Amino acid sequence: ASPGRLVVAVEWDSGFGFSAMEVETLVRYQFPVVLIVFNNGGVYGGDRRSPGEITGPYKDDPGPTFVPHSAYHSLIEAFGGKGYRAGTPEELNSALSESFSARKPAVINVIIDPYAGAESGRS
Repeated sequence: ASPGRLVVAVEWDSGFGFSAMEVETLVRYQFPVVLIVFNNGGVYGGDRRSPGEITGPYKDDPGPTFVPHSAYHSLIEAFGGKGYRAGTPEELNSALSESFSARKPAVINVIIDPYAGAESGRS
């Protein structure tokens, strides 16, 4: 173990949804952890149809989705940590640089295309 060593965790929005309250622990103990959350606005990406192709009673709120553009970075701020929202490569680079330098609990909410990864058949 290396106490004080910076830890970087990379998660998708679905996985972060299961463990998000752990940010309270990170802030309480001031662990130097940066959580990078790739936010494509969906749970599992199993329904790759475009919004225009979805029909039926769930057209306006399909089951495998979260609130569009969820502000995951705000969750850690509620406990006193630092949150970043990155929608461009430049914003991501800035958030990474600042959070790595600070060595404090942080969440970087990286907004990506909902269909990113679909070309590989996986998300």
